[in-house]
Amino acid sequence: MNDLIINKGTVQAHLQVAEGVDKKNFKRFVYEAQYIDLRELMCEAFYNDLVSNYTDAIYQNLLVGGSYTFEGKTYYYEGLEIVLSYFAYARFITESNIQSTSFGMVRKNSQESERASQRELEAMAQKNTERALMLFKSTQLFLDRNEEIYTLWECSECDKPNNQNNIELWG
Repeated sequence: MNDLIINKGTVQAHLQVAEGVDKKNFKRFVYEAQYIDLRELMCEAFYNDLVSNYTDAIYQNLLVGGSYTFEGKTYYYEGLEIVLSYFAYARFITESNIQSTSFGMVRKNSQESERASQRELEAMAQKNTERALMLFKSTQLFLDRNEEIYTLWECSECDKPNNQNNIELWG
C-alpha cells in the first residue's frame, strides 16, 4: 500500500472528510479506489507505469488536471486526483461507521445526531461513483488527444479496459 497516488488529505481537498477520521483506516478506501476502481478504467501497462512513476512531471500533470489545446481549441480536464477522491469517498461513505470489535461488527452511534440509513448511504456512494466516472471522461479525452506523450495509454494489448468483469468464466 506504499505506492498510493493520493491520501486522505487529497480527498479532503475535494470532499468533506472529518479530521477525526483515522488516516490508517481511510488508507484502505484510497487503496481500493486505486487498485480496484481506477485500474478498471485503463490497460494494465498504462496503470502500472502510472503507479510506478506518478511523481514524474507528465503524470503529475495528469493527476492534477488543467487545460490543453487540441485542434486550436482550449479544453479542460479534471485529472486523476479528483477521480480517485470521488471513488475513495464513495467507498468511505458506506463503510466508515462500521467498526470491528471483539464482540463483532458494530455501528457507532451518537446521541447528538441521527444516523443516515443504509439506503441513503448506498445512494450517496452510487452518486459519488457516478461522479468519479463522469470526471474521468474529461481526463480520458485528454489522454486520447495526447497519445504521443502518454504512449502506453493506447498500448497494443489494451483494446479493452483492464476490467475483470469482462472475463468469461463459462467458455
